[in-house]
Amino acid sequence: MDVLGELGDLLDELVREPVRSRGRCAKYSDHLIGFKAYVNALVRLKNGEADLPAFQAGLARVSGRPDIDVWNLEAKFFTPARTFGRFESAYLLAFGVAAFAAAVVLVGQPVARFTTAAPHARAAMLTRSCSELARSRCR
Repeated sequence: MDVLGELGDLLDELVREPVRSRGRCAKYSDHLIGFKAYVNALVRLKNGEADLPAFQAGLARVSGRPDIDVWNLEAKFFTPARTFGRFESAYLLAFGVAAFAAAVVLVGQPVARFTTAAPHARAAMLTRSCSELARSRCR
């Protein structure tokens, strides 16, 4: 089957899908979700946590069910994530400082040896002609 044939079959299935209307919902209300299944919703309250008790009371009044779970996402997920993020940040900083200290010690030893070497040894390692050659190659 070619691509257009598959696309046509897909469009036929979409067209055959019943359209939701008020009359159809009233006629088949027993077969719809209703009170038999869980439905999740996300609600953003204007004043945040301050409006949560009023929202819970209003939801219980409107639905007639005071047992509906309402989660405060800020307290349940975001605050623990921020706390854990601070914990991770502190330990990353500590490991970074330890790595920097190790690098200073490891690099500092050869640098200290080189700078405390005898002046004639330094002169032999870097003569004027060597420095001019190095400058010309860096350009």
